[in-house]
Amino acid sequence: MFERKKLRPVILVLAAALCVFQLLTSLGVLLLNPLVVRSVHVGLILPLIFLWRSPNRALRKNPRPEALPVLLWDLLLVAISAAACAYIAWNEPMLAERMPQIDEVTPLQIILGAGLVFCILEATRRLSGWALVIYLVLHFLEVILDSLFSVLAQGFLTGVAGSYSGALEWLSPTVYLENTVWIDRVVEERLVNQDPYSSYYDYVTTEIHLRGLWIVGVYVLVGVALLGLTYLLYRRRRSESAGDVVAAPWLRPVFRVVVTLLAALPGGMALYEIFWRSFQYSPYYQALPMAVCMCVAGLIGWYAAAMLLAKSLRVFRGSWKGTVAVMVCCAAVCAAMHTDVLGVAARVPNAEDVSRIELRVAGNSYTLDAGKEDALIAQVVELHRAVVQDLDYLREKEAELYNQAILQEDAERLGETTTWLWLKYTLANGQHLMRSYELFLTRERMAQAGTYDYLLDALVNGEAMKAVRLHDGDPDYTLTGGYVSTDLGGSYDLGSREAEAIAAAVRRDAANGTWGTYEWFDSSDAHDYAINMELTFEYQEQDSSGTSYTSTDWITIRVRPEMTETVDCLLRLGLVTKADLVTRAELYPEDYGYDAVQGEGDGAVLADENTSVAVVG
Repeated sequence: MFERKKLRPVILVLAAALCVFQLLTSLGVLLLNPLVVRSVHVGLILPLIFLWRSPNRALRKNPRPEALPVLLWDLLLVAISAAACAYIAWNEPMLAERMPQIDEVTPLQIILGAGLVFCILEATRRLSGWALVIYLVLHFLEVILDSLFSVLAQGFLTGVAGSYSGALEWLSPTVYLENTVWIDRVVEERLVNQDPYSSYYDYVTTEIHLRGLWIVGVYVLVGVALLGLTYLLYRRRRSESAGDVVAAPWLRPVFRVVVTLLAALPGGMALYEIFWRSFQYSPYYQALPMAVCMCVAGLIGWYAAAMLLAKSLRVFRGSWKGTVAVMVCCAAVCAAMHTDVLGVAARVPNAEDVSRIELRVAGNSYTLDAGKEDALIAQVVELHRAVVQDLDYLREKEAELYNQAILQEDAERLGETTTWLWLKYTLANGQHLMRSYELFLTRERMAQAGTYDYLLDALVNGEAMKAVRLHDGDPDYTLTGGYVSTDLGGSYDLGSREAEAIAAAVRRDAANGTWGTYEWFDSSDAHDYAINMELTFEYQEQDSSGTSYTSTDWITIRVRPEMTETVDCLLRLGLVTKADLVTRAELYPEDYGYDAVQGEGDGAVLADENTSVAVVG
């Protein structure tokens, strides 16, 4: 047993440190980045709350000695909150430069982030009670469950993306309002100064419109209705004074189900990763081990909710029905995912129902719009159907490659390789469908009509797709510039006229068959010139709220010796010299497995330790 009043010296030190830190940062004596200030602020307040406020409400009103495990629990929360905030403060430069959806989130960051969220909710409970905590959880419940089910589906189903779908986003008001209510500004370019030596143009906002305001009104009306209903229930039964986690009897089963779901989904996946992932033979979840892991995590959530409702640890007697129900539900979810009873993985929209396709494959991104690229949209849909028909073949190959990937140097020799295909459909009804596949390609199948290998090669290396890659003849895209640099030191930003001249030269090379053909089994840049070139396009796009904005697209051009039109254009524009016309393998022979370069100019050959290879200049 221990008395919490013995912790008062520690609490006093933390409180004094918090006051000093707040004064130093507020007065400008200590200049720190905002993220560091916030993390230190939270890192001092949370331990202060855990040491000061008992987790037991009765003991907060009538202090008395508490059990030693309670102190250990509080110390654990102090350690988690302090470690998470210290990590944020120490790694602030890295976190500030992190690019969402691009930079990978590490397991340590996930653990510390989840721990910090839990600590904040627990501190909120100790200060304000369960009402605010339950409201916060329910407020974002749709987003949480949507994301968790998407991640679980990705582990079972081939091609399904584990990202938030937003199917019922309106159930999370904050998220829905953020995506549907926006400020529309009308901006004009105006000459600020008439002085010919110091005049300049500036952008001035002339009109401001708040779009989607009616949605706020709907939420306000619903809130008023719920507030009135709450008042009536309170007048009838003063449940707020009962001190229970959930006072209304009809809400208690809902509370237990929600807690069980929030425990079974992330807890089951975490247990699977810890105890089973290293023993499996494929990248997909196995139904039986996942069902066992979800049952264990779900039962923990089920009984934790029961203990909170009963305010007692004695909840196991006579609870076998709930135990069986949780186990059956977890097994049913895993079985449904494994067998894909809803046909999610096999879903392919009809071409006439598609308004736009965003496609990423072979190192390029494409946007295909209905009415302009209908033939290409039909090709993509046909390719997708061929992939779906070969899902069993894909899973078999993915299992073979799970522990032993194909090395790039073996791809051309074996005639086998892999490539990623990412698809995002925007349907005519406004819905979205996203899929991502790692496709296994072979030379043999690529020669067989009807296979996804054949259809993929026909799509990517077709003349129509090459034109789309360069936005040839597309009035919605404007070529605005780009850059050209060489590994030998030259670097230039391109104006629109220079970019147009280069794009025209690339188009001529494409017509001559010397640019635009993607080599599936040899993606090495050894025989490219050591020239880096990019063309930039601008186009108008609308977000989900209907606001128009200017977006940017770009394409990276790999310059090879056979691209005579492009090389000649670069020379005429003075962007490169003949000295820059050296391949990467000639410039960096050791990086490509060669020991030396023999000869100069067009007669240069690359030699390894055993033999010479073909001419590359």
